[in-house]
Amino acid sequence: MKQLGASSVNAPPGAPPGKVPIIPSAPAPIISSSMKCKFLSSAQCHPDYPNFSGASIEGSNMKCDNVDNVAPAKAVCTISNGKINGVYIIHSGAGYKVAPKVEAIEGGGEGAILKAVLVDGKIKEVKVMNGGGGFHETPVLKIETPNSSNGCFLCCK
Repeated sequence: MKQLGASSVNAPPGAPPGKVPIIPSAPAPIISSSMKCKFLSSAQCHPDYPNFSGASIEGSNMKCDNVDNVAPAKAVCTISNGKINGVYIIHSGAGYKVAPKVEAIEGGGEGAILKAVLVDGKIKEVKVMNGGGGFHETPVLKIETPNSSNGCFLCCK
């Protein structure tokens, strides 16, 4: 048996290198080395990994492990007269619990405000709240992944 706590634990993808503190939020339980564990985005562990170990890691916009049917969304936009005037969903994604942040990057412009609309965990549409200005090339749309989090929690089975 191995006790979790200050021991070394592999960080999930996206964690900042060298800055992954293990923060015990409860007394460290005894966990068998044969147990399987994943870093999940909620301390309310998934039914497939029902046991919260008491360990967590924190960071901004981390990517926790995937146990649900999650997939990132993809979309493209069109511009006219230097402004974004439409967004078209290529892949609606899956597993979103809250509307993801959507940003227009590159293309030379700024100030665009885009709002994702979710239906059943998928992006149904992205509304152009403000088309911004100064876009001389079509910007790339950066859509937050479904399991982005400010921390991940170690859950085991």
